[in-house]
Amino acid sequence: MNTDLFAQLVLVPILRFPIAFCVLLSRVLDTPCPRLAAALTVYTVVVNACLSANRRAKLAGPWTPLEQMPDATCVLTGGAQGLGACILRNLLAQFPRLTVVVVDVADPAVVHRRVRFLRADLSKPADVERVLEQVTREYSRVDVLINCAGMRSRYQGLQAVAPEELHKTFQVNVFAPQRFIQKLAPRDDRQFYLVTVGSTLGILAPARLSAYAATKAATIAYHDSWTFELLSSGRQRVRTLLVVLGQMDTRMFQGFRPPRQFLAPVLESEELARRIVHCCSIGMRGQLCAPLYVNFMYLVAALPYTLLRLARQFSQMDVCLPEETDT
Repeated sequence: MNTDLFAQLVLVPILRFPIAFCVLLSRVLDTPCPRLAAALTVYTVVVNACLSANRRAKLAGPWTPLEQMPDATCVLTGGAQGLGACILRNLLAQFPRLTVVVVDVADPAVVHRRVRFLRADLSKPADVERVLEQVTREYSRVDVLINCAGMRSRYQGLQAVAPEELHKTFQVNVFAPQRFIQKLAPRDDRQFYLVTVGSTLGILAPARLSAYAATKAATIAYHDSWTFELLSSGRQRVRTLLVVLGQMDTRMFQGFRPPRQFLAPVLESEELARRIVHCCSIGMRGQLCAPLYVNFMYLVAALPYTLLRLARQFSQMDVCLPEETDT
């Protein structure tokens, strides 16, 4: 059992509905506690009312569920393998009238009559502009954009990172997805949903992964900036979801054993893809953080230096990555 499973089965029910456990315990011990029960009743009502209000705020405004749209179009970058391929399978299974345009350098593992594959190397700006021109020419509108494509820089110290590798990583992880948003998002308030796949490494960067972590920090920054630009202008039908991930069971981060898996379990791509696709359907705003510890990374990053250093030492995040060479 890891912390996520423990939280789901034990901790969250206790925190959300402590009055139920209080009543059960009182009956088992035959010890009534009316004052405690009253306090926990108020707590339970307030906590669940706040959670309900937060969910309503994330879904506020007019929205047509994706399954009710007759001819919806989704552009999915990086849909050939890994998390992107899982998202593609779930999109096809859940939305029978959805056309998915997959943009990737490799052929997608999923072949389907509703999948249109456009080959493009997102590390090349010319390829990005070419494929965007093709999408805008062939499709009158794009309803969903999922920026899932990404590349990892090598595990190496900052001084060993070649300028070419740094630029390529930023091109794939930052500049290309920004261009997709600029070209495919509507200028008006027509319904549109953006999913940006980020990483917890953009919040707290480990040693020997400076280039990749920097791109994910930039990804979070531009996503948040555009999100609140939309909200401040009252465009409620253009919604965004930032997916902030920990370690996943994909090939991108193979080559080392993730430490502290009890606290930081490896994510299953299929389960995460189902959650992302559900958010696409209902137009859920905000962040999707997984696994559980990712929700607290901003707090960890804000710790005083000594506590932050102790937390990093305990997590082993700065010693777990191997050194990769140019060969």
